[in-house]
Amino acid sequence: MARVKTLVMSSGIKAMEINRRAKETHKPFCNDGLQTCSKLANIDWDGIAKLCPENKQLHDQDVPFAEVYPLAAQTLASNIQTFGQRWQMAADKFTLHTGPELHRRVGAVRSRVADDLAPMTRAAVEEADEASRSLALDQPLRIKHVVDTIEKMLRKRRRRLRWVRRGLWLSVEWLLVGFMWYVWFVVMILRVFLGIGQGIWHGVKWVLWLA
Repeated sequence: MARVKTLVMSSGIKAMEINRRAKETHKPFCNDGLQTCSKLANIDWDGIAKLCPENKQLHDQDVPFAEVYPLAAQTLASNIQTFGQRWQMAADKFTLHTGPELHRRVGAVRSRVADDLAPMTRAAVEEADEASRSLALDQPLRIKHVVDTIEKMLRKRRRRLRWVRRGLWLSVEWLLVGFMWYVWFVVMILRVFLGIGQGIWHGVKWVLWLA
């Protein structure tokens, strides 16, 4: 009987201790409570607090240890609901405002491409074709005309230079011929005078010899 009483009393004491600990309040989201509850309940209160940065009341909330898990579940469920609402609001905003605005911009771009850029592109292509045709057909003729004109000018210049050269050579030839005739004329005059002098000398000698 004593053993039974001891076991009953021990069970009662354990139950009272368990009840006391279950009703013991904690602040799981404060810094001190974070360390305590993370050891007791093995819950990542730091991660839960990061998911709910806007709920300032959680940091000062006293919660019995028995309600720690329901608090964590409630906090996570509230956070999931909040993020779901935000996502729904973002989706509605995209559907009602952003999507139509993007469609309007895409339509404006398509309209500009179809109305303005396409005609400009066709005009540019036509101008490029015209320029290519001009380069292929007209420009070679113009270049040939310019080349022919330059060749004619060069031929005229060569002709002028040829006549100038011929005139110079003829002048040199006539100068040489004239100089040679002049020398020959001087030599002939000298020979004539020399012959006359010799004749006079021989005549004087012959007269003196007769005397």
